[in-house]
Amino acid sequence: MSARCHVVELALDALDFPDRLAMLALLKRLPELGTLKCVEIALAPAGGGRLSFVVHDVPDAGELRHDLAALVGDEAIRLCTARPA
Repeated sequence: MSARCHVVELALDALDFPDRLAMLALLKRLPELGTLKCVEIALAPAGGGRLSFVVHDVPDAGELRHDLAALVGDEAIRLCTARPA
């Protein structure tokens, strides 16, 4: 089996992530998902923003999507797909 990673893109709503402290709380929990690489954060001035990253050591995209939905809500997940590492 070849090595796989998962590419994730999130669109975080300002109501759920109103400030940098809310975003920081989310960032602290991301390592629970697996080994993170290439984390990119774009904070919107009025809250919310975009968060993209690559995660390794996850068995499948379905499990990762479930864990992400528990953290940010299903509607925030724009992309969660497996790719060759």
